[in-house]
Amino acid sequence: MLPTSQIRRALSVAAPMRRIADIPGAEEIASRGALGRRVCRELGFTDDRGHPQLTGCLKELNVIV
Repeated sequence: MLPTSQIRRALSVAAPMRRIADIPGAEEIASRGALGRRVCRELGFTDDRGHPQLTGCLKELNVIV
């Protein structure tokens, strides 16, 4: 499980941000939560049980975007 600071750091790098920017154009995203789950899956942000770290990811996406 990554702390929020590590998620922030990972999302601030240009390569992941380009991948994230391409997601909505590549597929239809129904909600903010769906986008967060997709980003978590794409970048491997999961907890110890393999569930997406949705709250931390959405928080950082909101800060960055």
